[in-house]
Order: sequence, then C-alpha cells, then structure tokens
Amino acid sequence: MALLFIGAPDVAKSQDEAGSPDVVRAFVTVDSVSLRWESMIRVERLAADEFPEWDQRGSLSDSERTRLANEIKSRLSDAFLTKTQLSVSGPEGEDGALSFADGSLSARWVSLDPALGYVPIEGDPLLADPPPLLGISITAERSHVDSLEVTWAWFPSNQQRVIIELSAEDFQASRIVNSDTQSVSFTNLPPLSLTPLSPPSRVTYKETFLSKFQLALLTACLICLLLGFITVAKQRIVRGLIVIAIGLAFGLSFRLAKDEGEPLPPAQLDETVYANLRNIYRAFEFRRPAGIYDALAEAAEGPILERLFLEFESSLRAASNGGPRIRILDVDLRRADLLDTDDSRLRVSADWITVGSVTHWGHEHTRSNRYQAQLEYAEESGVWKLADFMVEEEKRLFQKATRRQLTESPDTP
Repeated sequence: MALLFIGAPDVAKSQDEAGSPDVVRAFVTVDSVSLRWESMIRVERLAADEFPEWDQRGSLSDSERTRLANEIKSRLSDAFLTKTQLSVSGPEGEDGALSFADGSLSARWVSLDPALGYVPIEGDPLLADPPPLLGISITAERSHVDSLEVTWAWFPSNQQRVIIELSAEDFQASRIVNSDTQSVSFTNLPPLSLTPLSPPSRVTYKETFLSKFQLALLTACLICLLLGFITVAKQRIVRGLIVIAIGLAFGLSFRLAKDEGEPLPPAQLDETVYANLRNIYRAFEFRRPAGIYDALAEAAEGPILERLFLEFESSLRAASNGGPRIRILDVDLRRADLLDTDDSRLRVSADWITVGSVTHWGHEHTRSNRYQAQLEYAEESGVWKLADFMVEEEKRLFQKATRRQLTESPDTP
C-alpha cells in the first residue's frame, strides 16, 4: 500500500487516441518549477516508410528485433531532438532555447490498454498487441515561464501537420504547425507558484502547581544548602561543600521535574492535522531530491521522514524518466480525534480525502482517494511533526479522465 498518497499512478484512457489520424503529437506541460516537452508517436503508421524491416518483424530473431527496436527508438529520439526547438521567456532572465542537456530525455515503449490506458510494454515491444507507441519526454527545470515559442520541422511523410498542446495547470491551449508555419507561440501564460507552507502548530504545556514530590525536592534542597553553609562557617569546609553539592543536586532534580510537563493537546486539533497533511503533500511540487527532503522535513521527523522521502523520490524518478506526474490539488480533512497524549506525543485518528491529478503525453485524469489512519505526532523544536502513521483504510472515490482539446483557432492563446 502506498504511504499517504494517491496510490500507484495508473494512467487514464483517451477515447480518441486509438482513432487519431496523427502519427506524431506534441505536448508541453508547465508547472511552478519545471517544464516537460513530450511527443507521442504511433510507430506502426510511421514504420512502413521509415523502417522496411517492420513488416517482417514477426519472422526476425530475438536479437534482430532488439536491434530494430533500439534503432527505431534512437532515430525517432534523434528526430525529436534535432528537428524541434522549444524557447522560453520569463521575468528572471531565463530566456532562451531549452537546452536538452538541462533535463533528462526518456523514450519509452507503451501501449494503449483497453482498461488502463498508456502502460509500459513488458517484453518484446515489436510483438506487442495492440501495436506499440513510442513516448518521448524531456523534463527541465524552469520557473516563471511567461511565454513559449515552438519550432517544429519534423513531418512524417503521411502527416502534413502536427498539433502542439500546452497545459499550465488550469490553463490549456493548442497550436498547429505545418511545413509553411513551423513556429508558433504561446503567450501570457499564467504565473505559477508553489503552494505556501502552512504554519505548523506549536506545542504548549499545561500550567501545573508544584507536586508533592517537587515540594519535597525543594525543601531538601533548601535544608542541605542551609546546613552546608553552617558547616562551612564552622570551618568544616569539605563536609560543608559535600552538603551544598547534595543540595544543588536536589535543586537540579526539582528543575528537571518541573520541566517535564504533559503536552497540551492543540486547541484546534483539526487545524494541526490539516496543516501537517498539506505540508506533506506539498512535496509533490518539487523536482529535486533536496527540495523534496526540505519540504518533508517541515512536517515530519525521525524514521518516518526517510520513508516519506523515499516514496516521493521514487515518484520523482518515474516522472523524470517520462512517467506520470502527480499533483495534489486539494486535501479535505473530514475528522481528527485525539486518542491519547504521552511524553510529548499525540496520537490521532483521522479521516481525509485527497484530490489529485496525474498527467503525461497529453492525458490528465483527476483522482480522489479517501484515507482513514492513525497519526502520531511528536514535538520537535516546539512544533508538532509527524512521527509515525498507520493507514487503516484506503478507498478510491472516483477517477475522471480528460484530454486536452484543440482550440478553434491556432492563434487563440
């Protein structure tokens, strides 16, 4: 079972993809810290002209099919790299062509599964049924993108135009390029920023009167100090210093006993749990391991911090290699009940719902999950942080698939 997140990133099915006449499609996805440049290629419709061995692939040996599959992947990746160009502009001097050295290029064989949509092909891609698709992706770090210019000079012999589709969170647009118009622009992109950090709940302690034990320690401290000074005054210095030391020890014990107060449960427990969950899910917005770790460290501590980091890092690696990109849109806390407090810890039973999106290669689907879990919080540097959890129930509520649509006019932003 996944930790606290929206589960394994299965992929939405696109109803129009199987019947699409286009051999090549292109997609640009912009978020607050990165930019993804992608293409989906229907190899079967391209291979007959580009790769003569394609029609005889069933009679080839395993090694020959492996060579052909690698040749197809290499040549199409090179075409994507050399015959397309993406230039960006922004308010912080990050203008210029997107250097493919800035990001990680991935080419993956996938198929359109009737139930799951795009899924990686297991085994020999050239023998896959239905026929394989090749998805090419590159992700580069870019923030504050105001506009984009796309230059596209890659037109297969049986395709006269290519659709360029853009998504910047809720903003979507499309353009058409052809042999006569090979450059198009996307302007006035909305400003995108990271979700603000929710203020963590601070730990307070109960105000208590002195206990009988503390009164005894204080009394013993005062008596020992008084006897010690009297003994020193009578020239019995060593014995007096020993008695004074005993008195100081009683005083230190009194101070320690007073500082070990019972943590006061937050007056607004719902706000504490909600802010903590929001700060954890916020880590999905970062694209570097260091950024993910720092974001999680604002909300978790101890071994659970490492577990969460490994889960998020796995998602980051998948996204960097052309896999789906996850974004949490909303967290709805339905219930938070305090179970007990013990030694600067809180144990809470909570119910919440996440709404997230998963996107790649022009597909986006919104998914909602419901969780019931026991959460344990510990005090660190005066604030409550997640120290452990146990998911008791995870339930998928709904999943809605959408497909970016071409605008009526190629010049409409």
